[in-house]
Amino acid sequence: MRRRTLLASLGVAAAGGAIGTGAFTSVEATRTVDVAIADENKALLALTEMDPQLVNQGTRNRIQISIDEAINENGGQGVGSRSEYVFDKVFGIRNQGTQTVYVESEFTETDGQSGISPGFYVATTDDLLLGTDAALVVDPGQTAAVGSYLDVSDVDVKYDDEFSVSREFNFDATITAEEEEPSDLTLLDHEGKKVDDGEDGPAV
Repeated sequence: MRRRTLLASLGVAAAGGAIGTGAFTSVEATRTVDVAIADENKALLALTEMDPQLVNQGTRNRIQISIDEAINENGGQGVGSRSEYVFDKVFGIRNQGTQTVYVESEFTETDGQSGISPGFYVATTDDLLLGTDAALVVDPGQTAAVGSYLDVSDVDVKYDDEFSVSREFNFDATITAEEEEPSDLTLLDHEGKKVDDGEDGPAV
């Protein structure tokens, strides 16, 4: 998160137009800083589970999205190749701080075949992806439902005929929240409505 700059005025009193000789060239001081590390669902920017079939709450409640054979018990093992998938309201982003923040996301592929394009969107506005087309505006105390978008239209998954297991693809998702409003993205509120005119965002 971008650091907030704090400015403080320092008054200097000079008697009789003269300044004392107690000047110094440099100083180094050590102070104690107390930082509380909270579980993810209790953090200032909290990520919470909304769809238990897609989201796992791991250590310290850190969420992990898994779209694999654990989705259901009816035989589905993941997304199909040459397709686009949207999953509404997968997890929540809650602002438990004291200032309005603007949330974006980006993805880094860690394992698997390149060509798959993931994304996050607000509510049902999958046409506006966080960090690519839009930024999410979350006021203190608000929670936004975030969905997951997967574009595998350029991927032809090869199956292992012996084990009937498809390829897996893994990504690291980075969610950033800053107090400075982005100038080049559409702003969406926690319900997926455009902030500038109040109209509903594009529906699925």
